[in-house]
Amino acid sequence: MFVHPSEIRTLLSRKKSAIYRTEVPLFQDLLDMIGSINATVEQEQPGTLERIGLTKERLTEEIHGAIRLALPYELQKIAEGFAICGMYPANYYDLTVAGMPSHATAFRPLEREELAKNPYRVFTSMLKLDVLKEKMEEKIKQATQDPQIAAERSAELWSKIESILEKRNIFTPRYLELLDLHKQQGGFTNEQAQEFVHAFLETFKWQRTAAVSKELYEELSALYKIVGDVLGFRVPHINHLTPVTLDIDRAHQEMKERGMKAIKVIQGPPARRAPVLLRQTSFRALTEETCFPDENGGLIPGGHTARFGEIEQRGVAVTPKGRALYDLLLDAVIQAAPAEEAPHYTERYPQVLASIFELYPDSYEALRNQQLAYFYYHPTEKGRAVSTSQSMASTSTEELIQEGFLQTVPITYEDFLPVSAVGIFKSNLGDMDSQQGGDYSDAQLQSIKEKLNEEIRELYKQYDENGNPIQEAPISENQRSFEQALGQAPSNMFHAYAALQEASIRNALEALNVRKQVVA
Repeated sequence: MFVHPSEIRTLLSRKKSAIYRTEVPLFQDLLDMIGSINATVEQEQPGTLERIGLTKERLTEEIHGAIRLALPYELQKIAEGFAICGMYPANYYDLTVAGMPSHATAFRPLEREELAKNPYRVFTSMLKLDVLKEKMEEKIKQATQDPQIAAERSAELWSKIESILEKRNIFTPRYLELLDLHKQQGGFTNEQAQEFVHAFLETFKWQRTAAVSKELYEELSALYKIVGDVLGFRVPHINHLTPVTLDIDRAHQEMKERGMKAIKVIQGPPARRAPVLLRQTSFRALTEETCFPDENGGLIPGGHTARFGEIEQRGVAVTPKGRALYDLLLDAVIQAAPAEEAPHYTERYPQVLASIFELYPDSYEALRNQQLAYFYYHPTEKGRAVSTSQSMASTSTEELIQEGFLQTVPITYEDFLPVSAVGIFKSNLGDMDSQQGGDYSDAQLQSIKEKLNEEIRELYKQYDENGNPIQEAPISENQRSFEQALGQAPSNMFHAYAALQEASIRNALEALNVRKQVVA
């Protein structure tokens, strides 16, 4: 009898969380704080979980992690391991557009039933080496006046990077053997599943001793902190784990009150009555004692700053139309808000964010009616008790909702926001580029919002009655290269959410029809 993938997934997530609590004690404080806040919200606002489409089990099990890889081979073998846990690549994230030399996917369960059991997900990025090489050459050229010297330094550093990559091996032999065994058997016994999780976790453990010299680590980190983090160590240690909260604003404030070094502002949309997508905050990465090997076989003490604790609050999944509206408004916020270095940024940014996002409909009914978000459809008690004299054969789902036969529940957004992810990564790594915002006044914001209303009307013309683009954008070359490295195409999150919604509608209508037949 083989162990179900969801059981292996739960075992993996719980053991990984236990290891991280040991490695980063502050993470346990974060979990305790979140548990207290969630309990308070449930007590103060009964029915919150049902309203937002979560269950108690999901609230306690929901967590995600993140790892950073370097090579296609690593991505492929990681994918094999996650597949054993019922986790598959979902969506493509091009982080190069936000200034990071990497791109990513997220491994997670895809089916509604599996998400309900345990929605554990791991955001998995991989260095984009051609972009890294190009940016490396640019940075060295800018720092060196002599083109010849710049070319020599670039060639020397790239040769070191290639040497690291040639020697790199992040997997234990037993992990690779177990991958083959799973293919042969078609599953794992309980004992094999336990051994597999143990072997898999070896790939994610923190290594106090770096894989490169202190000098080379500093050279790599000078390019990008993330490069030092990836190439400076033997394995891709988990750089953060993220529990879910029911009140991220309260969590963000309490982090500050407890002395945790929280990032300046919550990433993502503002607080809303009908939450959309994803909001995140975190405490800044800790500097951990690290040893660097020297040429004489000894160790030199030093430090590494990359691992942090994150919190998230998830809202409803949005359609392509809803995402386009979000992106349009967020771009306006970035332009209108003050630069992060400004002394009043922490106070002013949330004000600008809230003001501009007044243009994003803030009720589930409006989100549904305007095809901006996805929902599960369920028969109501009235619907289940409908008499045979009431024919619903030609009644639309919207009419069934209005007449009280159907009800909707938000489909939880299971994925990530590249801008938010990069913002938190860069903030914690110290790689933030200065983004000079306009620092607009309230009067200027009003003018911006008037122009945005015109842009929104034009934007909506690009989408059909289901919130899908009338003309699909072509797949980028970056995405094609990632898919080639992965060996498969990640699922499209919009297609996945649409499928979940359509399946729930079919099931709801069938339930009503079945009920009518039973009564007859």
